[in-house]
Amino acid sequence: MDAFLAAALAPKTRPKRKSTPSIQARNDSNESDNDGRGSGSRTGSTNDAKRPRPRGFSLATETKAETKAKVTTEMTTRTRTTTEEATGRTKATASLDGTQKPTMLSFQDTISSLNTSSSGPTRTRLILDKAITLQDKGRLDDAYSLLTRALIACVCHAQLRSQFKDAGVPLDAIDPVGQCSCRDFVAMAQTRRPQTMSLGFGAPTPAEGENMPFPISELDLAAVYNLATRNPVCTCGSGRLHCTEPDHLAALDRLAAVASKLGRHEDVSRIGQWYMDLAPQHAEGYLHVAKAVLALTAAKKKDGRLKDDVRRERKQARFTARCLYTHGLHNVRAYGDAASDLAQVLARCCRQYSHDDYLPDLPVETVEAIFRHLSLSDILACRRVSRRWALVLKRVRLRPAQVRFHGWSEAPVKGLQSLLRQMPDLRTDHLSINFASSRDPLRTARFVTLALNHFKDTESLELWTWPYDEFVSTFDSIAPTALVTVTDEKIAIEARLGPAPLPPLPTVSRCRKLTLHTVKYSKDLAVARCLVPWASQSLESIELNGVFVGGPFAFRLPRLRHVKLLTSEWGADKLGFEFTTSVCEASACLQQLYLDDITFYVHRNIPTAAEDKLLGRLTEAFQHLHTLVIGPRCQLDGSSLLSMGIASFVIFPPLPPGLRCLDIISDKEFLAERIMFGDRYDPNLTTIMTGGDVRPLQHLESFRCLSPVVNPVHMFQLIEPSLGVAGCLAHLELNVRDIDSNFMQDLPPCLRIPFPERIRTIGLYDFNCSSTSAGSDVLIRDRIFLDWVRQFRNVETISVYPAWRYAARANDGGEGGRFVVALVEQALRYAAADARTAAEAEDKNQKDIDMSQHLKLRTIYQGMLHGTWQQRATKLIAGHLLHIPPGHLDYRPPVFPWPDRTEEVADRDNDL
Repeated sequence: MDAFLAAALAPKTRPKRKSTPSIQARNDSNESDNDGRGSGSRTGSTNDAKRPRPRGFSLATETKAETKAKVTTEMTTRTRTTTEEATGRTKATASLDGTQKPTMLSFQDTISSLNTSSSGPTRTRLILDKAITLQDKGRLDDAYSLLTRALIACVCHAQLRSQFKDAGVPLDAIDPVGQCSCRDFVAMAQTRRPQTMSLGFGAPTPAEGENMPFPISELDLAAVYNLATRNPVCTCGSGRLHCTEPDHLAALDRLAAVASKLGRHEDVSRIGQWYMDLAPQHAEGYLHVAKAVLALTAAKKKDGRLKDDVRRERKQARFTARCLYTHGLHNVRAYGDAASDLAQVLARCCRQYSHDDYLPDLPVETVEAIFRHLSLSDILACRRVSRRWALVLKRVRLRPAQVRFHGWSEAPVKGLQSLLRQMPDLRTDHLSINFASSRDPLRTARFVTLALNHFKDTESLELWTWPYDEFVSTFDSIAPTALVTVTDEKIAIEARLGPAPLPPLPTVSRCRKLTLHTVKYSKDLAVARCLVPWASQSLESIELNGVFVGGPFAFRLPRLRHVKLLTSEWGADKLGFEFTTSVCEASACLQQLYLDDITFYVHRNIPTAAEDKLLGRLTEAFQHLHTLVIGPRCQLDGSSLLSMGIASFVIFPPLPPGLRCLDIISDKEFLAERIMFGDRYDPNLTTIMTGGDVRPLQHLESFRCLSPVVNPVHMFQLIEPSLGVAGCLAHLELNVRDIDSNFMQDLPPCLRIPFPERIRTIGLYDFNCSSTSAGSDVLIRDRIFLDWVRQFRNVETISVYPAWRYAARANDGGEGGRFVVALVEQALRYAAADARTAAEAEDKNQKDIDMSQHLKLRTIYQGMLHGTWQQRATKLIAGHLLHIPPGHLDYRPPVFPWPDRTEEVADRDNDL
């Protein structure tokens, strides 16, 4: 093999001689193929002038002799260089076999040794350099012609050139660009990603008559690249060849630039699309085509067209250019050189043609997540920003946390219809409608029906109903009646008002919480009772706010778990108590009950048989109850009878033994005793277990009692099992007004908390640590409480409302402020100590340990801090996760509904 290579590479040994005319003619015929013209060219130019020329050559100033001399010199130089390289290789090869034959290579051998053809990229690069020189001189037409010849001279057109030469057709007839009809990259760049349909409603499709461009975020960014790479062969017969030679791409880029300066924008579009077809990972093609699209639109004359049409065309052109820029930026970053300068140009063009409008560029999911945190009024304000924003808001699925339709005037039915047309996919989790002051109940009913027909999938519904008196005053002799039709898994309800029937009310099958408000002392609740059965199969929580005396709540709600009753009367008459009992009986498994603004009446007489029967029904409904909240506005009417020792009764069922949360926020005297211990309670008894009606609560997780208790020992006996080893009580707040002043100094065993590390919430109300008044012993009094609260090292919430808080607020607030600030400083000291311990255990510097991670206290509820002491406390807790609400706020809000346990939730789902 080595000998064969040496023989093949060795130059011939015959002496050098001058070229004869026949040899020169043969060389000229070989060179004519490089020029892009055949031997039968009819232009009248000689073959000598078609050979490669050095840079800076001028067609107008050089003669044929000069051209021939320069070409001969260049060929001699190239031959000499090639000969030296080949001679070196020959010597190296000959040294292997001990032979050496000094010979000279011919021109064809030189080209072959360079591994290129006479019509390859080298010839294209030479012509391209000439065209660049002409372009710099401003001779754009000549540069355009030379660039076309450079494309024809590319190696990809060798077979085509041979066919033209054999047929005797001039090579100038070759159109290297062509017009391809199977690869429309402009249309493909505007391809929209397939839209997915959602359950119940979907985003509108582009074929719904919308003339506005769709958001850029919905582009199918893989369309252009797939069109260019999946089938590289043109199928329409345009003659375009798939060539990836760098010189070919460079000639196309320069040809598009020259054509753009000449104003040939259609040619620029064709050339740029060919570049995109050959190299979709490069930025040049996208830039040329986008510029051509904008230039073609700008060059169009108005010709009497309407301004709206012209503006629409220009807007569409800008949208097309932006699509091309977006595709180019995506493909360059994904498949090309993302750090190139042209990639930065594409990014700048994308920003320029977006008008700094970020909303249409965001993905649909991101837009929906952003607007979910805005109210309906904010969404309407965003819709008025621009037409593009309005279009985006019309396409996306808007689901704010709540939608409120409240007003003091008449219900705007037409306004609601217009809103739903503008945002057809508007949904919400909580819908609230309040037009109780309207003088046209029928119009309000139509508004409610229209809203509920649209918001069918709402999970929480809040309605303000109207009193029966306004119905009578508006429509004489009209008696509202409800017609209920029950079919398979559907309840159809239609409320008719005499000659003016209401529209059929829809079925809200996903509503889980229903809140009804009504005017006090309304004579009838027929309208409200018509609304309840809508979601009878899905309701889990119901809240009734008002004096409902319209008879029993005659509906079965199998999934109902939470009931909240506000503004009612308990035991005043048979009807009110019967309605409350019927609400609790609506579910077969009532778990949580919230009572607020309810008056409990004290009876001197023994309950009647009917009341005993209702009490038995209510006791049975309380069997599965695990959460009971008595609100702060609950009252006890006739409590003077209890203080005088007169035999009296308060109708309330005994507490179920499975109670997990008992929260009595009302501070009315004797109220907590009657709820916890029943009507037969005697404070003088040693233990509450004597009567047998009161059973200890073993499963309590939260216990709060703000109402004073005559005998605190009985209260601790009630919760003692939950405080023991097997208990799980973690939230404890007590009113210790009637307990001795040494409550926290020397606790008896029956009043102590055996496992303080389990407590997460601790609170004391109306306490007084010292027998002396506030004054000289203030520091001692504060220290007693601070020492007592130290045992709760894992506490997260503290409620501190001492008995002298009102006097502290009446003064400058120094006593109360000093007390709260001392509590904060103590918590920070313990957190710093825990941080030091952690640093020593981990062998780290204390500065590297975050002290806020060891501060377990999160909230301090108090009723004293204000003024300068509030500012001082705020500075202390800066940088920590500790929050101190202002002193004028109410007590810690109740947690309702109380979180269900995991196993209970699983059992409930299995039952359903």
